[in-house]
Amino acid sequence: MLSTLLIWLYIAYVSVSIGLIIFRLCIWFFKIEKEVLALEIISFIGLAFLTSILGYISLVSPIGLLIHVIIILCCGISLFICRKDFIYSIKDFGLLFAGKAFLAFSLSMCVLVIIQSVKHPFWIDIGGYHAQSIQWIEKFGVVKGLANLHDRFGFNNASHLASAFFNVSFVASPIYHAVSSYMIIAFFIWSFRIILTSVQTSQGIKFGLTLSVLLLLIYYRDWISSPTPDMVCTIYLLLTGFLFLLGMEKNEDTKTLRIDFFVVTILGVSAVAVKVSAIPISVLIAVYIFTNRQLLNLRSFLGLAIIAIVLELPILVRNYYLSGYLLFPFHQLDIFNPDWKIPKIYSEEVSNLIFNFARGLGGSTSKIHNLTYKDWLLKWFMGLETYNKAILATIITAPLWVFLSVFKGKTYPNHGFNKWIFLTGSMFICLIFWFFQAPSFRFAHGFIILCFVGIVMLILQLTSLPIHLTKKLTAGSGIVLLLFTLYSIARETPELDIQKNSYLYFIPTPYREEHVIMVPVPYNQEIKSPDTCRECWNLPLPCSPNVLPTVEFRGTTLENGFRMKKNP
Repeated sequence: MLSTLLIWLYIAYVSVSIGLIIFRLCIWFFKIEKEVLALEIISFIGLAFLTSILGYISLVSPIGLLIHVIIILCCGISLFICRKDFIYSIKDFGLLFAGKAFLAFSLSMCVLVIIQSVKHPFWIDIGGYHAQSIQWIEKFGVVKGLANLHDRFGFNNASHLASAFFNVSFVASPIYHAVSSYMIIAFFIWSFRIILTSVQTSQGIKFGLTLSVLLLLIYYRDWISSPTPDMVCTIYLLLTGFLFLLGMEKNEDTKTLRIDFFVVTILGVSAVAVKVSAIPISVLIAVYIFTNRQLLNLRSFLGLAIIAIVLELPILVRNYYLSGYLLFPFHQLDIFNPDWKIPKIYSEEVSNLIFNFARGLGGSTSKIHNLTYKDWLLKWFMGLETYNKAILATIITAPLWVFLSVFKGKTYPNHGFNKWIFLTGSMFICLIFWFFQAPSFRFAHGFIILCFVGIVMLILQLTSLPIHLTKKLTAGSGIVLLLFTLYSIARETPELDIQKNSYLYFIPTPYREEHVIMVPVPYNQEIKSPDTCRECWNLPLPCSPNVLPTVEFRGTTLENGFRMKKNP
């Protein structure tokens, strides 16, 4: 636990330092009146740009000790330049804990997260390829044709870059997997800031945010120790959605360009860098641009384009090196032909596997476009958890009863209604895209939560619920959240068995080790492969759960990468 807390402090130092300088650059470039940003949002901005910086660095260097030294020094310079902003942000952050309600919620959530963060990850993808992908970044940066060794290595999740950096594996062997836990703590604290201390924010947004925090905790309570990109992407999406709402609310009172407009773009684009399935968030960003178009000039649009390019370009370039495609496994974007490119047949197989698993069809590689909806729809729906069925039913039926309510002439308050219409409509479009592509709930938790919250708020708007009842709903949801947190702490703590595993006071549970066999490949090389499972975890490189007989080294070292034999 102690080492995890220290890594959290390290993450805070680096992310806040970078976030402050980016904040100041945005103020200067876009000629915006200086605003006060929450320290947590500054940290998220810093993490987004740190990930992009690491993406560029990984193209030429592993993420090792030298990179840490350089970034630490640069962060020190940034803090010196922005020292006044930093001191003010720290004081503002400290004042939050004077409130008893804020302190109770924050401490209980921190206890739960630290308990969960030291457990061994349970999600199969961690052992299958996440831990190995992170290790490749730590030791080699980017390796040409790595997807040929194991196709999952072609899934270029940007969050793995930050995980590789903050693993500090050159210091000690245990994997700290602290980025996800830090991000969820930062999101919770920001949410409690808005819910409990913001007097300008409407009760509707406070209630929606409380509901979102509860759903996020239900979905990801057992994932906190995993370096999974799903949770990172969901947090970015939720931040994007609620900053959109807060920005729309501000726009009702002011007609000047604001910094939060660009923060929405930064976090939305970062979500796409983490997971390609977040691409539909561009719908919400487009809505925000359209509704604020009178505030934007050519310089502003140029700035948005620069932000998008800076954040996305290293991911596209890494995709090219890892798989030979611009966006693996989307083989339709086949514009390159390097010798390390993964064969199209394997790319198609990976796409089919993703879609089939998402639709409840298991690992079959049958062509999904030949299947009718009745072949998989019922099986998919029946395989959902009960609460997911309820949420999905609410989302599906919402357009009908909203239309009927308006059609029958029910009145609704004009103030604040549009922002919920914009949010819910945008998220509904995103979910349509998700449903027809790969409808696994973990691919769209952010969209699902935002859409569900938007629908709940539309219900309250259409029924003209008095403001004092909305306050009671927020308070009731907060009590449920606190009780769920305390229940989770009581349930999870015995599993740690700290008296027996006293090392957990200092370090998290190391990844388990699997017995491997050595698979020979051409040029007298060997690749490790687990002989009893399909999980490499953090075994020494190179390791692959499934070594294809057609794979070969491109040279004599791992840095040269992998390719498929032309004439197997």
